Amino acid sequence: MINQTLKSNKFKHISFRLNMVLIFVLSFFLIASYLSIQTLTEQADEFKALSGNHFESAMNAAELTRDAEVIAAQAIEQLISSDRSISNEEVLSQNLVAIYQNVRQKLNSNAEMDAAQLDKIDKLQVPFFKSLKHLELSLLQEQKLTFEKQKNTQQLTRLFQWLINTDFKNTQPQFYLNALEVLNYTSLAQNIESLGQLNKLSRLSQISVNALKDLNLSQGKELAFLEKIEPLLTATIALQAPLQKSHRATLAAAREARLHAQRLSGSSYNYFLSLKETAQTASEKHLIVVNQAITRLIIFSSIFLLLTVITYVFIRFYIVRRLNNLSDTMQSHVKGQEVNIPLRGDDEIALIAQAFSVFVKARSDAEDQLKKAHSATELANEKLTQINGKLQTLSETDELTQVANRRRFFFEANNKWQNAIHSNNWIGVIMIDVDLFKSYNDFYGHLAGDQCLLNIAKLLEQNLDHNIDLIARYGGEEFIILLPMKDQASCLATANDLLQQVSEAHFPHTQNPQQHVTLSMGVAACLPAPDTDIQHLIKEADNALYQAKNNGRCQVVMAQQESFTLNN
Repeated sequence: MINQTLKSNKFKHISFRLNMVLIFVLSFFLIASYLSIQTLTEQADEFKALSGNHFESAMNAAELTRDAEVIAAQAIEQLISSDRSISNEEVLSQNLVAIYQNVRQKLNSNAEMDAAQLDKIDKLQVPFFKSLKHLELSLLQEQKLTFEKQKNTQQLTRLFQWLINTDFKNTQPQFYLNALEVLNYTSLAQNIESLGQLNKLSRLSQISVNALKDLNLSQGKELAFLEKIEPLLTATIALQAPLQKSHRATLAAAREARLHAQRLSGSSYNYFLSLKETAQTASEKHLIVVNQAITRLIIFSSIFLLLTVITYVFIRFYIVRRLNNLSDTMQSHVKGQEVNIPLRGDDEIALIAQAFSVFVKARSDAEDQLKKAHSATELANEKLTQINGKLQTLSETDELTQVANRRRFFFEANNKWQNAIHSNNWIGVIMIDVDLFKSYNDFYGHLAGDQCLLNIAKLLEQNLDHNIDLIARYGGEEFIILLPMKDQASCLATANDLLQQVSEAHFPHTQNPQQHVTLSMGVAACLPAPDTDIQHLIKEADNALYQAKNNGRCQVVMAQQESFTLNN
């Protein structure tokens, strides 16, 4: 019925009434927009003249001043930077100079005074860029010498580490003291600035080197140390004097560049101030035109705002309120509340209300079916999550001991190995074997042997840091432990503690001379080098394990890695 009424009388259509209101408002908006555009065009013409003749020149002059300061600041930054690259510094300087010259080309003299100031700027920039080039050459020379010093420092550090890690302090104390004295003299030579002190240190260090030679060295390690430290000491002392001279030359070049930069930026800034004063005068004239335009826009905007308010009131009370009422009714039905649907009126809103009442029952039925389907889906997802969790656990856990299996161990070990390479951290491995376990199985039976492995695995796992360390069953009666971020001493201490814990547990084993279960352990730790993997470390730990078993079992053996540490 409502649909037929709407078809017979188009004036009752909401769309027709809204169109009439919108056409009226839009017509006024177009008129106001035309007048506003005309006003803005007048402003644009004034602003174009202002920005083209004065403002752009002033900004270019300010940018020229800023670029001169940036170039000077960048030169100082190159001087004081402790991690600067030669190639990066040269490219950055060229880019800054190109930016400066590009800005300078944008400046054109519009008056005789401007031409004089620009000529002065051009004259000052020649010695400025020349001083920058001089500074760049000085920095390059200093960096080459500094690079040589860094290489000497790295070699000295490796020799320090090698000497400390050896047992010469106990076996050959005189060689250890003389070698340590030569290393200390070499380290002091890298930081001495006085030539007199450097000469004195050179004599003292040569005495220490001669003392080393007088010891009649016979072992290969001792002779290798002497062959490395003597040329390193000579190179360090010879490098110090030219390095200090180069540093003083760099400071002098930096002071010269800074002086020329101050002169250039001062001249550019004076030119900027003159342009700024001219731009301010033109801006005051433009402000008058802007105020007139603002007055017109306020009048047009006020009228347009009034019409908008009237339109809003009409739409709000005649359309929006009825739509809100119908929307609230729909929301109530969505929530399951039975309320009356408003069917008053003879327009599209009433037609929507009638159509909605037809679908209320159908929606209720569909919602019931959806709830059933949703419950079934949630149940299936929950079961799938549980199955995936069990599969993940089974794929990474040893079924007997409930610790990690070999698959998970090598996955974690490879990741920790790469992390140790990137962060330069230690990493260690402990290989563990249950002593005389075959005899245990033969005497107690395989079921008891399985229980014994389970008890050992639990005890070892309880005494490890679960957040960092990882224990896994390696095969048969063998276990393996991954110890990230632990050096040789820490790994050895951990192994001894685990050995003691198992011994104190007194798991019965009458076939063992100790009358209880004991373990043999091989320990290896290192600072991993790039392009290596953990297999080498595991092999070192495995060799140490066999050494422990050959030495009588129930003990910990540390893999010897002195040569590996020295080469790294």
